[in-house]
Amino acid sequence: TLKNCDSGGKKNHLKKSIFCLDRGDKLTIIQTPKPQQDEFSTLPPYDIVLAGPNEVRVRNPNSFEVLAGLRSGVSGKNFKIGANDTTSVFVPDGYYDIYFVYSYDNKSLYQGDSFNLNDNGIEIQIVEVVDGNYSIRKVK
Repeated sequence: TLKNCDSGGKKNHLKKSIFCLDRGDKLTIIQTPKPQQDEFSTLPPYDIVLAGPNEVRVRNPNSFEVLAGLRSGVSGKNFKIGANDTTSVFVPDGYYDIYFVYSYDNKSLYQGDSFNLNDNGIEIQIVEVVDGNYSIRKVK
């Protein structure tokens, strides 16, 4: 039975509406509701919100804000990285595409190199490095 974990006296430490598969006393998280897409509308759409143990950290040492979107199949997660700031999100093992929208060019979409997580994390820094080992390119 699919039900909202906020009901039935179950404690929800994430303070979000979490949907679970109820099998007696065992609740298994299967998805979280998709947030509003307004400011993230340039990013590719997704159906299920990603949540897991692996850290994806994005550093933005620039003077502009960045919107980021992680995608893995029909799942995704959007987040903001402020100017001169770092933001982390946590996702499950899997193969990921990552997209960026820069506040100074908010109609354009940029894509970073795809990556795989398997019980590990990754850090991406949004800087221009000639002949660097990670690339970000304009895709729209």
